[in-house]
Amino acid sequence: MHRPISKVLCAVSVGVLFAGAAATAGAAAPATRQVAPSAALSTNWYAAAPYLMPADNNPPDPAEIMDATGQKAFQLAFILSDGGCNPAWDGKTPIGSAPDITAAIDTIRGKGGDVSVSVGGYNGTKLGQACSDVASTAAAYQKVIDAYGLHAIDFDLEEPEYENTAAIGRELGAAKQLQADNPGLYVSVTMPGTSAGTGWFGTQLLDQAKSIGFIPSNYSIMPFDNGFSGGGASQTAALEAFHGLLTSHLGWDSDFAYQHEGVSGMNGRTDAAEYFRQADFQTVLNYALSHKLGRYTFWSANRDRECDPPENQKLSGECSSVTQQKWEFTTYTTAFANQTTVVDPPTTPPGGGGTDPGTCTAAAWDANTAYTGGSEVTYDGHTWKAKWWTQNEQPGASEWGPWVDEGACTAASAASGSTASAASGTATPSLAYQQVSRKDVSPADACPDPWDSTAVYVGGDKASYDGHAWTAKWWTQGETPGAAEWGPWQDDGACGGGGGSTVPAAPTGLSAMATGASTVALAWTAPSGTVDSYNVYQDGTKVSSASGTSATVSGLTAQTTYQFQVTAVNTAGESPKTDAVSVSTPAAGGGGGDGGKSGYINGSGAGDKNIIYFDQWSIYQNAYYLKDLDRYADDIDVINYDFANIDPNSKTCFEATKASTPDPGGETDPNAGDGAGDAFADYQKSFGADISVDGTADTYNQPIVGNFNQLKELKARHPNLKVVMSIGGWTYSKYFSDAAATSASRQKFVSSCIDMFIKGNIPSAGGYGGPGTAAGIFDGFDIDWEYPASDAGHVGNHYSPDDTANYTALLAEFRSQLDALGGQHYLLTAALPGGQDKIDKVQTDKIGQYLDYGNVMTYDMHGAWDATGPTNLQDPLFPSADDPSPQVPGGTQQYDSDTVLKAYTVGDPMYSIPGGFPADKLTIGLPMYYRGWTGVPAGGSNGEYGTATGPSAPHPLSGNVPGVALQKEISGTAYYDPVRMAGWYYDGSTFYAGSTPQSIVDHVAYAKCNGLGGMMIFSAYDETATSQPLLEKILSESAKGKPADCSKYATDTWGVFGPPSSAATTNSVQASPAPGDRTGAAPYAPPAAITPRKH
Repeated sequence: MHRPISKVLCAVSVGVLFAGAAATAGAAAPATRQVAPSAALSTNWYAAAPYLMPADNNPPDPAEIMDATGQKAFQLAFILSDGGCNPAWDGKTPIGSAPDITAAIDTIRGKGGDVSVSVGGYNGTKLGQACSDVASTAAAYQKVIDAYGLHAIDFDLEEPEYENTAAIGRELGAAKQLQADNPGLYVSVTMPGTSAGTGWFGTQLLDQAKSIGFIPSNYSIMPFDNGFSGGGASQTAALEAFHGLLTSHLGWDSDFAYQHEGVSGMNGRTDAAEYFRQADFQTVLNYALSHKLGRYTFWSANRDRECDPPENQKLSGECSSVTQQKWEFTTYTTAFANQTTVVDPPTTPPGGGGTDPGTCTAAAWDANTAYTGGSEVTYDGHTWKAKWWTQNEQPGASEWGPWVDEGACTAASAASGSTASAASGTATPSLAYQQVSRKDVSPADACPDPWDSTAVYVGGDKASYDGHAWTAKWWTQGETPGAAEWGPWQDDGACGGGGGSTVPAAPTGLSAMATGASTVALAWTAPSGTVDSYNVYQDGTKVSSASGTSATVSGLTAQTTYQFQVTAVNTAGESPKTDAVSVSTPAAGGGGGDGGKSGYINGSGAGDKNIIYFDQWSIYQNAYYLKDLDRYADDIDVINYDFANIDPNSKTCFEATKASTPDPGGETDPNAGDGAGDAFADYQKSFGADISVDGTADTYNQPIVGNFNQLKELKARHPNLKVVMSIGGWTYSKYFSDAAATSASRQKFVSSCIDMFIKGNIPSAGGYGGPGTAAGIFDGFDIDWEYPASDAGHVGNHYSPDDTANYTALLAEFRSQLDALGGQHYLLTAALPGGQDKIDKVQTDKIGQYLDYGNVMTYDMHGAWDATGPTNLQDPLFPSADDPSPQVPGGTQQYDSDTVLKAYTVGDPMYSIPGGFPADKLTIGLPMYYRGWTGVPAGGSNGEYGTATGPSAPHPLSGNVPGVALQKEISGTAYYDPVRMAGWYYDGSTFYAGSTPQSIVDHVAYAKCNGLGGMMIFSAYDETATSQPLLEKILSESAKGKPADCSKYATDTWGVFGPPSSAATTNSVQASPAPGDRTGAAPYAPPAAITPRKH
C-alpha cells in the first residue's frame, strides 16, 4: 500500500538471503565493495527485520534500537532505477555514493547484526520496469549484493509495477536467477493484502511465479490500508484467507503454505486512518507463532516512537501517532525471531510448487504484423496469446492490453539452464509511474520551446508549458504536461522569469439546474493552465469554493430566480467571472420542474429510456470508472449501482469490506455472499485526477471518496441523471426472503436502506463516511431479488411460498417509506425474472403500482450450463419452431422475450400468470457479454443448435468463468437469426451468443413499436478501451423515433385493447426525456465476473 507522506514506502517485497557463497560466472561483475563483509545471521532474523530508512524520515540510531530491544537485523529502504538499468538509492544516489547508508550498515554489523536492502517501494521507477529482460534485471540486483556484501536483499514489487505483468515477470525471473547464482538464497515475496488475502494482481503474481518454477521461502501480505478497521482480528482473518490462496494457486499442502507465508504490518496510524496498536501486534504475533509463519515484520523502525502529542490524529513517517514506549513495536519482531523456527531455504514443496518453463515455440512478436484473437507470439522470454485483433501493441506493455501472458519459455537456442531471453527485440522500459511534482528551479532559467500538442516527444525531450519547463519521460504525443499525476512529463520547475502560473482564463460552459426547492447544481469546464480552486458567486456575492468542476448551492428559497457565476483561481490570481446563468427554484415539495429533477423519468411508452447497471467492482482489474460513462451520461436516464447486500444477522442494509467467494467456486458455495461487500470501492478508494469524473484528484479531507463520490460528480455534471442503489443480485439475494417475511422485518429492512443510502448515514471507515456523508447521491432503489419463492437462484438462497405475497408487500413498503420522505419523488425499480417458471411466482398484476420501472432480464435464456448443447441464443426476441430447447416447466412454451413480456402485461394462462403490469413501465434487458460453447462442429446453420464438447474457455477479463466472454475476448463471424431476431459469433468451433448491432436494432424497435419503456443494459463496463460500440448502438437507436413499419415487431396476443398502460397508476411519470446527441466513445473495462442465469 502506498504511503502519501514523503518517502514512507513499505511494500511488496521479494527478500533474498545470500548465504555467503561466491556468485557463479552467470552473475554480474562485482561492484566495488562499500562496507566490510560480515557473517550471515540465522534466517529467523532476516524474517523478523523491521524496515528502516537510514537517510530519511528522521533516521533513528540503529544501535539504540538494538540495545533496547535485542533486534539484530533491519531492512534498509529503498533502491530504485536511476532512470536506466542501474540501481540507485531512492533512484538518485548511486550505490557507491551513499555515506549515510554505509554508516548505518557499519553500525549494525559492528554490534553483531546485519541488514537486507529493499529494492522498489511505491514511488519511483523500479528496475523491473527499466531493465529490458530478466538477465539485466538480475545483474542490477547483483551489483547491490556485491557492493554491500549482502546476505539478504528485498525486492519491493508494489504498485504500479505490481500491475505490469511484464515487469513483474522480470522481477520474479531475476529473483530466480539470483537463487541460481547464489546458492542458499532465502526469498520472501510480499504483496498488498485484502480481506480476501490479496487481490487479483496478487494472485496473478502467484500464478506468474509458479509458471516459471520460482519457489520463494515465503509470500507475505501487508494487511492494512485496505479495509482492516477490525485491527489484529481482521489481519489474521486476511492471513488465513491468503493461506487458502497459497494452497489453491500453488498446489502447496497446508503446513508448507503456513511455513512459507508471512506478514508485514504497519505500526500506529496508517494512510487510511486505521490504527494498529500493541494489542493488534500481539494478536498477529500469536497467530504467526501458532501457525509457524515464515515472516513477521512491520513498517517501520523510523515510526517506532511517540509523536508530540502522541495521539495527534496525523500520519507521519517519523512517529506512530499512538501512545507507546520508544521502540516498543520492535520488541514484537524480536520476540518472533527468538521464538520461531529457523526458516529453511526453498525446497520443492509437498504437492508441487511450480513447473520449469517450456521451450518457446511461437514466432517472435513483430510490431508490423497484424494478429487476430488466439494468435501466439514469443516476446521477452514469455509466450503471449492475442485476445483480439492487434497490431503494434507490445505484449505486456499494458495490463489490459490485447495480450495474455501464458508464462515464461526458453528460446530453443538457449543453453541448458540459462535464463530465458526475449525472442524478439528489447522491451521498451515502462517509466510511466514517476509522480509529477513541482521543483524549486530558478525562474530565471530560460524556457524550452513551447509544448506542441501535435509534436512527438521521446524520453529526454524538453518543452515549456504553463510557465514551467518539462522533460518527457518516454514517447508521448498530445498529452498535456501536468495533466496526469503519473503522466509522461516530469516538471523541471518554473522558467523564463515568469514566477510560475499566470492568472487563469475564465471557466466555460457553466450550467445550472435546480435539484430541489432549496438547492441548485452547477457544473462547468476547466480553462487551460493551472487552476487551484474555483469560486462560486450567487447574485454577485461569493458563496462557496470548489476544488473540482462542479458545486451544489443550498439554502435557497423556493420559487426564486438566482444568477450564478464561477471564477478560476491559482497563485497568480483570480480569473474573470463566467457569464451569468439564471435558474429558478421550484415550489417546495414539487421537485425540479426542468430536466426531470422532480425525480420522475418519462414513462410515455416511447421506448427511449436507457437504464444501465454500473458494477461496483469494475474499478479493479477492469479499470472501468464512472468517468468512462461521462460522455454518454446525457443519454442515460438511470444508473443502477450494483450491488448492496443484506446483513445475514440483522437482515438490514449494511456496508463492509469483505470478499465473496470468487467464481467459479462461488457458484457451489451456499454462503458465498454472506457478509460480503466492498465499502472500500463505495466510498474509501481515492481516485486520481486522471480517472476522476471532474478531473480533480481526491484529497484526504473529503467526507467520502470512491464510487459514491464519483457518482456525485457525475450527477453534478449531468443534472438529469438519476442513480439508484441496486440491492441483491445473483450472489446477494440469499436473505431477501427473511427480510421480507413479516411487516416488522420489512419496515426494519427498508428503513435501514433508506437511512444508509438516501439519508447517507454510512459507517465511518478508513477516514471516510459518517452521518449524512452520502446524502444526495442516490435517487431511490432497484430491487434485484433472484428469485422470490423459487429455488432457481444461487445455491443456498432462502425461499418460501410466502415470498410471492411478501415480495409485493416489500415493494409497497419501499414505496411508502420513500414517499414519506417528501421533497422529491424517489425511484423504485426492480430487476424482474425473464422466465415463465419464475414470473409465475410474482404478482404481476399488483407490483406495477409501486414501481417506476420493471427491468426484465430477457437474457441468459440459454448458456453453457447445457454443456454439450444444443447451442442456442442467449436473448431471442421471438420463438421459433426450430428451437430444440426443452419446454419451460409448467407448460409447453420456450424462452423468448416476446412471450415473457406478454406474460407480464396481458398474462399467460398456461403458467397462471395474471399479467396486468403496465407496458410503458417495462424495459427489455440487453446483455453486454456472451454465452459460449466450444467443440461445435461446422455445419449449415453456422453453429446454431449444434452439439458441443463443453463451455467455451474461461477468459480473464470476464472473470475466468467457463462459458462467458466479452466482445473483445471472442472471435469469429457474426451471424443472425431473422426469425428469433438474435445473433451470435462463430469461428468454426466456438459459438458465442449475445448482442449484435442488428439484434440491438430489433430489440429497441420492438420496445418502441409495442409501447414499452425502453432498454435495460447489463452492464456498463463490458466493452473495449477505445470505444463502446454496443452501448453507442443502443443509445443511437433509442434516440430515433418509432419505426414507420412495425409489422415485423407486431405481437398477436396483446388483446383487442392493446398493451396495458401505466396512465391510471399512482406512479405515472411526467418529465421530458434528457437531451443529448447520443454519440461519442469512451474507455472501457470489462466485467470481473458475469452474473449467471439471470433470466
